[in-house]
Amino acid sequence: MTMWQPRGGDPETVIRQALRAQAGGANRRPDAAGAAGPGSPGGGRVHLTTAQILLIMAIIGLLIGMAAGFTVLLLG
Repeated sequence: MTMWQPRGGDPETVIRQALRAQAGGANRRPDAAGAAGPGSPGGGRVHLTTAQILLIMAIIGLLIGMAAGFTVLLLG
């Protein structure tokens, strides 16, 4: 007696396909031509937009302001 499987796939095959999809698909093999890694050009580079840079700077400014405010409260 076999269990009913909705797509008729083997559980091991389904898990293997899910893991491959999470890892970036079948074309993300280390030996594949054009694979982007930390050593390749553009591999580990993060491109931030202007809005992201402004938000990061605003958060850093708020943290510095909070630290200065707590310092004044504690010392004053």
